[in-house]
Amino acid sequence: MKKLWILLATLLLTPLVAGLYGMLHDQLSYTLSAEYFTRFKFIQFRLEGQLDKPYRLLAAIVGFRATWWVGIYLGVVHGFTGLMQTSPHRMFVSISRGILLNLLTVLVTALLGLYIGYQLPQTGTGWSLPPGLTDPRDFIAVGSMHNFSYLGGAIGALVGAGYQVYYYYRQRYLLTRLA
Repeated sequence: MKKLWILLATLLLTPLVAGLYGMLHDQLSYTLSAEYFTRFKFIQFRLEGQLDKPYRLLAAIVGFRATWWVGIYLGVVHGFTGLMQTSPHRMFVSISRGILLNLLTVLVTALLGLYIGYQLPQTGTGWSLPPGLTDPRDFIAVGSMHNFSYLGGAIGALVGAGYQVYYYYRQRYLLTRLA
């Protein structure tokens, strides 16, 4: 029964964790390219009517809305993978570590995307840029960072779930060696 509660908590909390990550991610993104938000994201998320509010607040809203739903998938992956553990404690530990690995993978992948985005030329990249940008290089780099973040979420889910499987088999191996 305790494992069921851990699963339910995972399914409920991972969208919140993903949304909070998105809020922080978009604060960094906004710092690097405010135009990415004012010329693209605020429009994409239909926030044009709220431009009287602080732009950082709007960037945080975009970040949460863009990522909370990814947490649903991550909760399913990590929560159900965690059920294989032999005890509720081990389930909690493996899920927590799996989610942490997932977040670290997203962060590293996002920073890699940012780096690659800065290396891309400003024209001929396939990006549909709004006319009149003052800094298309930063716009492209932040856009690349955002795209890589979603890729990092998928890779991170595999890394985190893989860790949980490793954690299970490592425990099983240690128990058979001690017996």
